[in-house]
Amino acid sequence: MKVKVPKKIVIKKSPGKGRGAFATRRIKKGEVVETAPVVLYEQIRVEKAKKWSSAEIVMQQYHNWSEWGGEDSPLTCMVLGYGAMYNHSDEPNIVAQRNFEDLTLSFVALKKIKRGEELCHYYPDWVFGYQSREENE
Repeated sequence: MKVKVPKKIVIKKSPGKGRGAFATRRIKKGEVVETAPVVLYEQIRVEKAKKWSSAEIVMQQYHNWSEWGGEDSPLTCMVLGYGAMYNHSDEPNIVAQRNFEDLTLSFVALKKIKRGEELCHYYPDWVFGYQSREENE
C-alpha cells in the first residue's frame, strides 16, 4: 500500500477543541478526504482502566476493528496520518470507513465541504457512555 499525504488538509487551532483538521480546498460529497493506515492491537477493557482521557477513550473504544463494531470488539487500532486529528461533531461532515484488507481507515465526505471548514466526524454515544464528554475535555 502506498500512503499519500493528503494536500486537502491542514492542522490548526479549533475554537474550544484544541487542534483540528481543516479543508484547504472544496471537497465533494463522497470524496475520500484521507486514507489513513492503522496499527492494530488488543483492546483494553474499560473495567481494567482508571479514568481515561478523551483521546484514550476514542482510541480504545471508537476505533475498534471488527466488522460488527461496537465496544465488545477484541481489537482496536491506532489511526495514523491525520486520522487522530478529526474532532467530534453532532453534525459531522466526514465518516470513517474501515478497510479490512489493507488495514486503513478512509475518511469520506458526507456532504460538500467548503475551504476552511473543520473536518469532523461523529463519536457514538456509547464511546463516552460511562464518562461524559465534558468530564474528558
